[in-house]
Amino acid sequence: MQSKKNLIRVVLSGFVLQGTTLNKFCKANGIRRASADKALKFQRNGKVAQELRQRLVEASKAQS
Repeated sequence: MQSKKNLIRVVLSGFVLQGTTLNKFCKANGIRRASADKALKFQRNGKVAQELRQRLVEASKAQS
């Protein structure tokens, strides 16, 4: 797993490399962008945030 500081950058880059964006993914999947940001920045770390973070990492195909 990437360091906490770099995770959001890696995920954003992963979506761009796929020709899309985090924002587009969130809209298509009914995820609030603010929730995604907070999960990726570890500002929220409950069970739901952890699951969202994992889902975003997997969808972005981020390299660990």
